[in-house]
Amino acid sequence: MKNMNPTTTIEDQDEILKIIEKAKSFFKNKNIPLYQSVNISPEKIEDLYQKASAFYYAEKYQQAAELFDSLILYNHQDRNNWIGFAASYQMLKNYGKSINGYSKAFRLDARDPAPLVHLFECYFDLKDYPRAIATLESIILITNNRPEYLDLKIDAESLKKNLNKNRTDQTMPTLIPF
Repeated sequence: MKNMNPTTTIEDQDEILKIIEKAKSFFKNKNIPLYQSVNISPEKIEDLYQKASAFYYAEKYQQAAELFDSLILYNHQDRNNWIGFAASYQMLKNYGKSINGYSKAFRLDARDPAPLVHLFECYFDLKDYPRAIATLESIILITNNRPEYLDLKIDAESLKKNLNKNRTDQTMPTLIPF
């Protein structure tokens, strides 16, 4: 997400609300992004994405989440919308929505392990260690034989080893970020 000034005018807020309502009322076709079936330009969608990102970076996670949610209505196949949605909800500790968002982002591009790293964080924070370990195994699998992800693979293997070791003695380590 790109960093941007999070200030919006009353007119911007009114326009955003109108677009959100339009999206919610017209979203019907799963195969075509909504912005293509209603008269909204790609530039307007990008502007909304920038506003959502600005909310996120200003730590206004609820506003960011709502705007990313609307962007998903407009284009449910844009991976960045799902990542922004998931990241916002992760910061709000709404792990259910965050997990769903990261899972969808990963399904849209299974070559990139980044959403899996954040899925791991969610499962770890929920103390769902079996799923956290399974996610680490997925990271290890998709980063195998990919030199650009060697450090990530090594970190995932180390975390998996520590989690497995600590599961046996019922103590869990503090998460050390990737």
